[in-house]
Amino acid sequence: MTARLSPSWVPVDPSRGPGLAYASRQFHHAAQLATALGISYLPAAADDSHTNLGWDADLEGLASRAVTGGELAGEGESGAASRHRPRIRVA
Repeated sequence: MTARLSPSWVPVDPSRGPGLAYASRQFHHAAQLATALGISYLPAAADDSHTNLGWDADLEGLASRAVTGGELAGEGESGAASRHRPRIRVA
């Protein structure tokens, strides 16, 4: 059985794989940095969702969960109103 691709997805020629390894590593490292804030400052969720990246249509990129200034200061959700949200722009 062959998987059906979304109309916006295009198959990649397998012979290009070795050439994509560097870009894949760079993206992996960027994702580690973007999720570090949530891993460090958000309360742990049973499903690990505090560590995830999600697509943000407004940013046209992947973004971590928002962390408030209060969480950074150890005050929890009721802290300062400033919000920090690391993101990765996919161009």
